Amino acid sequence: MKILIHHRTQGKGVEAVHVQGIARGMEACGHEVRIVSPPGVRLSVHERKNGVVRSIAGNVSQPVFECLELAHNLAAFFMLAKAGREFGCDLIYERYAFLGLASALASRAWKVPLALEVNYTEASDLGVRTRSKLLQPLTAYCENFVFGRASLLVPVSTALACELEAQGYAKNTIHVSPNAVDLSYFRPGGGVGREQGRELFRRPPDVVIGFVGSFAPWHRVDLLMDACCAAAESVRVNLGLMLVGEGGNRRDIEARAGRVPGNLEVVFPGFVPHSRLPGYITSMDIAVMPHSNDYGSPMKVFEYMAMERPVIAPDLGPLRDAVDHGREGFLFTPGSREELASMLLRLIEDPLARREMGRRARLRVERDHNWKNRCERILGAMDGALPRV
Repeated sequence: MKILIHHRTQGKGVEAVHVQGIARGMEACGHEVRIVSPPGVRLSVHERKNGVVRSIAGNVSQPVFECLELAHNLAAFFMLAKAGREFGCDLIYERYAFLGLASALASRAWKVPLALEVNYTEASDLGVRTRSKLLQPLTAYCENFVFGRASLLVPVSTALACELEAQGYAKNTIHVSPNAVDLSYFRPGGGVGREQGRELFRRPPDVVIGFVGSFAPWHRVDLLMDACCAAAESVRVNLGLMLVGEGGNRRDIEARAGRVPGNLEVVFPGFVPHSRLPGYITSMDIAVMPHSNDYGSPMKVFEYMAMERPVIAPDLGPLRDAVDHGREGFLFTPGSREELASMLLRLIEDPLARREMGRRARLRVERDHNWKNRCERILGAMDGALPRV
């Protein structure tokens, strides 16, 4: 089968990891794949987000940007048509984007099925973006049109699946497919060694707590730092806090790092290419997702788990999809510094629990969260979905 994978992203970071992961998963299932990207976008998991799209998004008003998104459908449809002529097309796999109609129109015109990956909906409370009220009715109309044309809706969390069912979409056309990880790439012992990663610290820490991601306010890195300070005040061992990433309120966090307890040292490696992330995660003893949302599937949690690291994350639906509390890690009440600090203490003081949880975390992603089995299940669900072509 020949599959066109279409996306409208900047093609960097987590977005690139997911698109390439799906492509490689489909290829591992024996299918031919071509990725159709926006003009000028080159998928790369090793580069920062930058370029024309990022510049436009940050410098024009939301109504203008949304009009540009709508106009992009013309270019996207012709790019899909060109790929279809040159490569062929038996299935379109689309990463849903607001006001994106091209794949749904191509699916209908060519009478081929459409699998629509849903990372959010118009009703989602997106921390990363404020949508204009002016085009909101049009956005909702386009979303209903695209969702209604899809042969299979592929939400990345159970919460999104429930939302789609509540909107009236048939249960047999909805298949939950959380994020996944490349197990050959993220493997215990891969990348930079434990000792080399820990050279970032001025003094050797007994236990390293780590986070990978942006310093966007909604990731609550400040909450993690507060919890680590509380934990440090309760133990005599030397703790390290490794915060990998950039952007957002990083400067504020760096300023606070100068006021932590004496037995806690905080390091900021900055932006790290995806190729080097396994080594940094290897250097951590405990991996933390300080905050998330109730609909998205955090990629970094699966990368932590693949590296045999116990995970501490907020008790939200998408994290419950990934982590069994007390088995592969701990889930705490979102926003609770006290619970997060308590769970950090439990793992700081129990190295055997860290090792056992990490081992079970790796087994969990091997069983449930690799790209090949993700794609096998999506394609299997396609067979049972009602055709809408």
